[in-house]
Amino acid sequence: MKKVLAVVALLVSGLVNAQTVTCSDYIASIDAQSDGSYWIQPVKEETIELKPTHQHFYNYLGLMYNAMQSNKKVVYTSENGENSSKCHDATRGLFPLYEIVRVID
Repeated sequence: MKKVLAVVALLVSGLVNAQTVTCSDYIASIDAQSDGSYWIQPVKEETIELKPTHQHFYNYLGLMYNAMQSNKKVVYTSENGENSSKCHDATRGLFPLYEIVRVID
């Protein structure tokens, strides 16, 4: 029983250790999903998800679309799913968008 609890604790701690990171990249595509969310695919980084429940949903969707159309770089915060400060994660591919910091010309 103690071994099972230890394994569960390790698994939960791995999920809790996800870092919020600031990334910057160009936007390659934006895809609407059937649940109302949008998957935003940066050129180099992992796919980020913008949910319709996000406080700035329409504003951020417009900023991302405009940045994609005008080939501008977006600086944003997201989760990376791991315990490091890097933007790219090789094990998962969909992370929530938290904030758009700025759009760079």
